[in-house]
Amino acid sequence: MVAEMTRGELAEHLARHARWVVTAGFDGEQLVIEGGDLSGIDLSGADLTEVALPGSHLDGARLAGAQLGLSNLASCSFKGADLSGANLAKANLDRACLERATLSQAVATRATFVAGDLREARLDGADLRRVLFDSANLEAASLEGADLTKTSFTGARMTGVRLAGAKGLSEMLVRWIEVGGARLDEPAAREWLLHAATAR
Repeated sequence: MVAEMTRGELAEHLARHARWVVTAGFDGEQLVIEGGDLSGIDLSGADLTEVALPGSHLDGARLAGAQLGLSNLASCSFKGADLSGANLAKANLDRACLERATLSQAVATRATFVAGDLREARLDGADLRRVLFDSANLEAASLEGADLTKTSFTGARMTGVRLAGAKGLSEMLVRWIEVGGARLDEPAAREWLLHAATAR
C-alpha cells in the first residue's frame, strides 16, 4: 500500500480492515502502511486491531479508545498523540517515539516498547502488566497508579519518572536502570524504583 493517500482512500482501507478483523481474514484486507504520514488524524475509538504501520508518523493523532492490539507500530512517531484508554495489548512499539504522548488508562499488557522514547509521556493508571520497557527512555514520564506486575525495565532511563501509587512493584523485572547518567544494578535499581513509587 502506498504511504500517501487521500482521506477518502484511507476511509476505504479502514473499512476493508474492519471486515478483515471481523471475518478473521476471510474478507477485506489488513491495513498496512509503512512510513506513512498520519499526523493529526482522528481515529478515536476505531478498531485497528493488527494494523501494520511501521515507521509511520502519527504525531498529534487522536487515538483515544482505539483498538490497537497485536499491531505493528515499531519505529512509529506518536509525539503528543492521545492514546488514552486505547488497547495496545501485545502491540509492537519497539523504537517508537511517544514523547509527551498520553496513554493514561491504556491497556498495554504484553506490549513491547524496547528502546522506545517515552520522555514526558503520561501512562497514569495504565495496565502495563508484562510490558517490556527494556532500554527505553522514560525520563520525566508519569506512571502513577499503573499496574507494573511483571513489567521489565532493564536498561531503561528513569530520571524523573513518577511512580506514585503504582501496583505490582514487588514483581517488576529489572537487572539495572540508568538514573541521572549513573547505572544502578540490582538490588539498588529495585530499591530506587520502590522508593520512587512511595515518594510524593
